[in-house]
Amino acid sequence: MAHLHITPADGLLDEPRQIVLEGLAAGARVTLTSQTVRGNGLLWRSSATFIANAQGRVDLTQDAPVAGDYAGVSAMGLLWSQRPEQG
Repeated sequence: MAHLHITPADGLLDEPRQIVLEGLAAGARVTLTSQTVRGNGLLWRSSATFIANAQGRVDLTQDAPVAGDYAGVSAMGLLWSQRPEQG
């Protein structure tokens, strides 16, 4: 069973976090999505797809997405790459 660990779990939007997904099958393709509701009530969202390593783990401080809203290794990429949802 997969487990998502976000440290710290709560904090300001720009507070650094460690985001780790564990318990995946080696080589599994997984998409993570983040969303926030901003002060004006508008939903902002981003997503990124990763490939789990041989230990069945994805660590955003070490792993770059293979697809999604940002490229390269970025622990906070799912937050800074958010865009407003059109509605």
